[in-house]
Amino acid sequence: MDEQSPVGYLTDNEGNPSTMRVMSWCSFVLSAVTGILLIVRPPADSFTGLYVFTAFLVGGFVPKAIQKFAEQPLSMKK
Repeated sequence: MDEQSPVGYLTDNEGNPSTMRVMSWCSFVLSAVTGILLIVRPPADSFTGLYVFTAFLVGGFVPKAIQKFAEQPLSMKK
């Protein structure tokens, strides 16, 4: 018998570990920490902090969205 791994938050639909989800989660956490630090201790140039926050936030969600579309099978239905 073939037992499947339990599907969790950091695994894909088949129960395999997903490094893309781990990367997305880490990037999201870093963007939250950066946002909190920007509120608690604002830098002299506020746009630098905004750019770093946005880079972490975009880095967390865009690659996962691209992967989702890239892994979809092409259908040739008319």
